[in-house]
Amino acid sequence: MDTSTLNCTWQLMRQHLRRPRNGHSAAAIGSCIYAIGGSWEEKTVERLDTSDPVGVWLFVAEMLNE
Repeated sequence: MDTSTLNCTWQLMRQHLRRPRNGHSAAAIGSCIYAIGGSWEEKTVERLDTSDPVGVWLFVAEMLNE
């Protein structure tokens, strides 16, 4: 999604997160979207680079358990 124009549109992506999540957080930095934590004992971070035409969610890291 190009946020520098007013003509932004949503696009359906074929690739889903590696694991189902709910109650997670998300953040966007540059062209990447990060999915962080969530319910279902999911304690990982995944990243999607929106500039990559393949559009695959990749494992980034395990979250700290405190």
